[in-house]
Amino acid sequence: MGNYDRPNVVYRSYIITHAKYNQMTKKIPSYKQLVLSDRGEHSHHFCYSWWKNYVLDETLRKRAPKLKRAPPGIDPSHMMFLLGCFEFENRRQVEDPNHPDAKHLPETDRDRERLEKFNKFFRNRRARNMKSEDFEWVY
Repeated sequence: MGNYDRPNVVYRSYIITHAKYNQMTKKIPSYKQLVLSDRGEHSHHFCYSWWKNYVLDETLRKRAPKLKRAPPGIDPSHMMFLLGCFEFENRRQVEDPNHPDAKHLPETDRDRERLEKFNKFFRNRRARNMKSEDFEWVY
């Protein structure tokens, strides 16, 4: 993921490699124009911000990481597609399966449905090589 600010929350999300994300966005005509514009290869900053501001509900949008410009020559390794988050209080929340917050960590059917809708959104915009297998579930 790159150079993000880090609020005290645990994120639930899917990630995709930065290379695959750029490959995907370049197949979408409007994004391809963006990549060829003066924003160049840093168009992923714009695309992430667009996705964050127009797809996430307001509560989650306020908690989403803000993408910061990395120093020259350093690119993020992955792009994150946020599905949820909860307050981080201590490591027990993610290490102890009996902790009440542990129920938020496993991938759910609803998460997989949202991933499929996300993939469909991009496939309908000519990024037909998108597959759910390109994403990894993380928290």
